[in-house]
Amino acid sequence: MLILTQLGFSQSCGIYRIIYVGEIQSESLEISTIKLPRIELLHGYEKFKSEYAFVEINLEKRKFKLELTSHLTSDLYDNPIRYWEMYKNKRKSIPIILSIKNKTLNKIKEIIIEIPWEEVEISKVNEEEFGNFFQINLKEIKIQEK
Repeated sequence: MLILTQLGFSQSCGIYRIIYVGEIQSESLEISTIKLPRIELLHGYEKFKSEYAFVEINLEKRKFKLELTSHLTSDLYDNPIRYWEMYKNKRKSIPIILSIKNKTLNKIKEIIIEIPWEEVEISKVNEEEFGNFFQINLKEIKIQEK
């Protein structure tokens, strides 16, 4: 009897990470959480209304920071502009979902904000960890009550 085995090794070129950073500014609204798009949504593999399209996080003093990892592609290597262009070709803007607390009714409602890619900064983060790492800075997002 002959038994064959194969040892597999994964390569770092197939992995990249992003970190979202930004701040929410609102004079009158109480924002409890923010949902940021997963990398699969940015690549166009996940639909907007899918339960896997977004990651929900709490705000800390109106600021947010979320790191995500993807195995989808690193074929664009280490150029953040090429990722920005790829994302922009899939969606005209980057969607975020805010959960806003209505103080009077004690209910939460969600609003969707679309941030044009031209207002987003993307840069490479230099570190010693595995794969490419990019920061998507959504800057200061101002929300007005309607």
